[in-house]
Amino acid sequence: MQNPILIYSKKERWGILSLVMLNLVLLLISFTFTTPKYEFDHQKLLAFQKSVDEIYALHPIEKEVTPVASLYHFDPNKIEFEELLSLGFSKRVAKNMINYRSKGGHFYNAASLQKIYGMDSVFFEKIAPFIDIPEKKWATNYPQKHPSSKVPKPQKASFPFDPNTATKSELLSLGFSKRITNNIINYRNKGGKFYKPESLKKIYGMTDDFYASIADNIQINKAQFTDNQNINYQKETSKTVGMQAKKPKNIWPKGKTLEINSASVEEWDKLPGIGQYFAKNIVRYREKLGGFYDVGQVAEAYRLPDSTFQFIRPFLEVDASKIHRFNPQTADFKTINHHPYITYEQTKYCMKAQKGIRLMSKEDFLTVKIFTKEELERVAPYFLFE
Repeated sequence: MQNPILIYSKKERWGILSLVMLNLVLLLISFTFTTPKYEFDHQKLLAFQKSVDEIYALHPIEKEVTPVASLYHFDPNKIEFEELLSLGFSKRVAKNMINYRSKGGHFYNAASLQKIYGMDSVFFEKIAPFIDIPEKKWATNYPQKHPSSKVPKPQKASFPFDPNTATKSELLSLGFSKRITNNIINYRNKGGKFYKPESLKKIYGMTDDFYASIADNIQINKAQFTDNQNINYQKETSKTVGMQAKKPKNIWPKGKTLEINSASVEEWDKLPGIGQYFAKNIVRYREKLGGFYDVGQVAEAYRLPDSTFQFIRPFLEVDASKIHRFNPQTADFKTINHHPYITYEQTKYCMKAQKGIRLMSKEDFLTVKIFTKEELERVAPYFLFE
């Protein structure tokens, strides 16, 4: 007798049959709509690859290689866009620097670069030691403001001067305010004369304290006055005892000379009208040059008035054998660019010339036209030709 559990009713049998049929239909559909696998023709594939290689051979694609930045000293006020990129600056920062300069902006110190939009602090620390801004460029633009650095107040100069002939720049460097300086110039333009030191006190804006600070440096040369003016000079100077122009505190021994290539700051300071400020400027400039080959070069020192230089010139002598020379054919970029007589552009030309031209004499430099004849005469004493 059959087990009733194993017996399916007619309805159940139809259900099972329908389920089997549905599975078969689904299986057929899956085979029908599945993406067929293609068999590639290897010969055609090789031919295609060969044609692609031929195209690349005719039109090679250069891969962009990030250059390794080689650092060198640079002036951010003069450096060009491509040179900034070679130093490792991003295109955005380099462009921002150029735009800043084109709108009249200046970099007065290394920290000034940090205000450029996009400047990375880590990158700035890397290039900071190579930022080289000439002293004159930022020292003459006081006061500048910078969030991360305080610029010292410029030191007041001290040297002998005649209020009848001193220039505006000389008066300002002595500490005269712009208002008093303009009043002095206007007074002179209208025919006014200073016959004695105390005559300066009548200038509007002059205070007793400031007058006392500059009185020792006032030197009035009466030889400049006409006969009638000399009468006025004698009248005014005779009114008060001791009103004649005082001489500088330092008195230089008669017949003594100073060798300008070996003199220390202390020795320069002993010259009449020099003082620590100008003494340091002269020695600093001498070190940048590599020494003086002519006494007249002292006049090029920063802010040294011509009147002061002419006053001390008879006391100076030079030993040109003490200057330091360098070979422009082998010297590095920093050495050449550091010299005050050589511009940044001329330094670049010298570096290019080192790679393919033998510069053995002054005539060779004239041939390649790196310097003009006058510029070459000025800088040639510092060149060592082999």
